Amino acid sequence: MSEVFIITPFLSGKGGTETIIKNIFKSIRPENKYSFKLFVLGGTETKDWLQESDFCIKNLLLPKKFKKIEYLFRLPYWIFQIAIKNPKIIISTSPIIWSMFYWLKKILNLGYKVVGWYHFSISEKPFSKFEANSQDAFFLLVLELQLK
Repeated sequence: MSEVFIITPFLSGKGGTETIIKNIFKSIRPENKYSFKLFVLGGTETKDWLQESDFCIKNLLLPKKFKKIEYLFRLPYWIFQIAIKNPKIIISTSPIIWSMFYWLKKILNLGYKVVGWYHFSISEKPFSKFEANSQDAFFLLVLELQLK
């Protein structure tokens, strides 16, 4: 069975990303040729949304005001530990995280594919050209709303 890792930064446990991830895990069937595992790098406020998931939470330990500094030191280590498991696919919701996985795979000559899943409006919260080019594929969920 091929492994697919979904990697996110901190999630509150109450938003849209969490709902989509929860629905992905609910829809997995035993005959599926892929196994999914979620890694939440930075923790979550609640674990209720993870009930049907195979997950690993990496919590930040320092007070909130030191979160960015702690991320700076912990994130590369966490990413290295996950990358050397060499799954088939890594999907990440963070441009920084997917870029780190992409370049680490190039350096270590690993075989996984990196898929960017940006869960924000690109026009309102753009990411860099470097981040755009640091992935093998881009997962795009298009939602069309019609007002009557």
